[in-house]
Amino acid sequence: MKKYQTEVKLKVVTSFLAGDGGAKLLARQWSVPEEKIRTWVSHYRLHGIDGLRPKRST
Repeated sequence: MKKYQTEVKLKVVTSFLAGDGGAKLLARQWSVPEEKIRTWVSHYRLHGIDGLRPKRST
């Protein structure tokens, strides 16, 4: 499974929320699976940028 940097996730999510394209278009532009984009947007809406950061076990 490929890991994506938080900065990349944030750029994709902000593009989606700004209306720069739908998940399908952004998936093609960024070479990211469409479902990942939908998941990132959902996590961002719930938790802000913390929803895009990797989880750390404590």
